[in-house]
Amino acid sequence: MKATVINLDSRPDRWEQVQEQCALSGIVPIRLSATTVDDVHEGDVERFQLRAERLLKVEKKPEVWAATLACLRSHRRALQEKLSGGPSLILEDDVQLEPDVLAYLRRSEDEATAAGLDLGAVALGPWHRKPPVKFTANTVVCRRVWQAHAVWWTDRGAIDMERLLSREAMPVDEQWDSLAVRGRIVSPAASVAWHGRGWSDIQGRKTNHLFTGEKSRRTW
Repeated sequence: MKATVINLDSRPDRWEQVQEQCALSGIVPIRLSATTVDDVHEGDVERFQLRAERLLKVEKKPEVWAATLACLRSHRRALQEKLSGGPSLILEDDVQLEPDVLAYLRRSEDEATAAGLDLGAVALGPWHRKPPVKFTANTVVCRRVWQAHAVWWTDRGAIDMERLLSREAMPVDEQWDSLAVRGRIVSPAASVAWHGRGWSDIQGRKTNHLFTGEKSRRTW
């Protein structure tokens, strides 16, 4: 399986690392040069900040919103690549994968499809903001999620997500959470992808197995 990997030009070390990760998992990485803060116009950042702070009721420094907007545009470009015939699997360059990640991905996709779910995406290591619904022994239906560092998209899911991101109203995590609220995102019951050096959530505590009874997967 091929995967689009969002990688900063300034981080060739991450590109090397993610190539090693993908090789162990049977994934062929295709590099997408990430949008950076230098690529976004100051006026776009100001508009994005106004919308996001109003909707999310939070305040952050402009430089944080600039980086957030750059991230959003990187993911939108990756989705556009998918909709033009590119890979359905989108990874960030600091992802850490279990070697059997594709087996878990295919199983969750097959189970959701067989059940007739309006599947938008399979998240491979999300931070569950709310406990997910156990769907099968192998798959859960997400209710609220963060962390879009490793996601496989269906065509319909990619269309909907690209449309949401085109509004540039909220960060990537908040936008794809709206698909989870509608029951359109599933994930393997065991965490098979991590973000950065820790577990799949930013605090390193909540992981899929805590909600589903699955044993902890190997840490990195």
